[in-house]
Amino acid sequence: MCKAFNAYTTLKSPYRADAETIIVYIYRKMKEQNKLDKFNEILIENKIEPIKP
Repeated sequence: MCKAFNAYTTLKSPYRADAETIIVYIYRKMKEQNKLDKFNEILIENKIEPIKP
């Protein structure tokens, strides 16, 4: 999803908002599972600024 988000952002595609919505959904699920460190690690690997709680 991060790769899609980056591609949509580069292309200025309206699908960027959809990708962002899914990333936020994944964030919430991983937060419930106490896996925010892994989530932020994935964002950093994909050159996306980590979400700060």
